Amino acid sequence: MLAYTPEAYERWKTAYPELSDQIGLIAVLQMAQKSVLVTPIETPCTLETADIQHALASGSSLAVVDTPPLSDARWASVLTEIVGTVVDHFPTEEGTHLLIQLQNGKVDVPILMLDVLDQNLEPIREVADDLEVEPETLTFYGSAALLPVLSAYAQSVDQQLLQENWLQGYCPICGREPLFSLPGDSTRSLFCNQCHTQWRYPPCQCAFCRDVTAHAFVEEPETGIEVEVCHTCKRFLRQVSDEQLAEIDPALLDLLTAAASVHVGTLGFH
Repeated sequence: MLAYTPEAYERWKTAYPELSDQIGLIAVLQMAQKSVLVTPIETPCTLETADIQHALASGSSLAVVDTPPLSDARWASVLTEIVGTVVDHFPTEEGTHLLIQLQNGKVDVPILMLDVLDQNLEPIREVADDLEVEPETLTFYGSAALLPVLSAYAQSVDQQLLQENWLQGYCPICGREPLFSLPGDSTRSLFCNQCHTQWRYPPCQCAFCRDVTAHAFVEEPETGIEVEVCHTCKRFLRQVSDEQLAEIDPALLDLLTAAASVHVGTLGFH
């Protein structure tokens, strides 16, 4: 999991005062996720090397076919700590209500977390209705709780196996679509914001439809941010550098590059 110092978040608040509240929330989430990792999360991949190679070669994301082996109690404690920390710093009626439901054992957290991991929207909506919270709230907190777990899981996987056997545009660990593209001199990596995994991908191939004939670049005129676009499927990916990811929380980078998303949206990409 990418980590940043508390001082870094204060610098970003000064540099981007218009985003101060959002940066504050991002900082609290990272603090909560780091706190979760104080007690190490033992989530090793249980697949043998040959099974990992087969799963990757067949396009199966590892944490989807080999669920991180956390106990029910640990799943519950991770989610409750994440929600509790956010509510302490950014109290809302909905957040407080969800925290009480978690503390009273009213949520089947392991099942909820699997639905968030698999992006099973209908079961999440049903749980949200039962708890009287918005589905987006459950997804937000569930995704935040998954990050340290999936990051620990990813670290147990031989990275060379990932790079040599994975050919897809979605994440080899959790199956999410990439948030950013990271170009190199003659290479390119994709970045997953759900588990902070990076993986190599062909430089001139669309990560979504895999077309190699319609890949192009658009520059956002005010910020100069480069965006990769595909004229076949009309999808896009914003470009950032390894140096930017090392210096700036990806959740903040997402906000800082939002103008590029808006720009290409006006051109018909999504």
